[in-house]
Amino acid sequence: MYEITKEMPRHARVVLLEPEVGWSRAFFDREMAQYAQDRGAPPRTATLHPDTMVALGFAGLWALGLDVATPRGPMLVSSLDYARDRITLFE
Repeated sequence: MYEITKEMPRHARVVLLEPEVGWSRAFFDREMAQYAQDRGAPPRTATLHPDTMVALGFAGLWALGLDVATPRGPMLVSSLDYARDRITLFE
């Protein structure tokens, strides 16, 4: 869970850290709902490691292994350069 402050601009990125129990789709969906509630809209883009995509159940949505759009969520940008223990959300 992240913290919203009055000073945080709507366009600020939000970094989700891997929970102690590991990544799950339920965690991801809950955080997307919280983000949308706090900011009035869901994030447009999420960057994450390919292993994190697999853990969240998005592996079948790859388009050449680069950018994909989830059915009801942000565009996912996956790269081996991203850390496995974090997801970065962008407005």
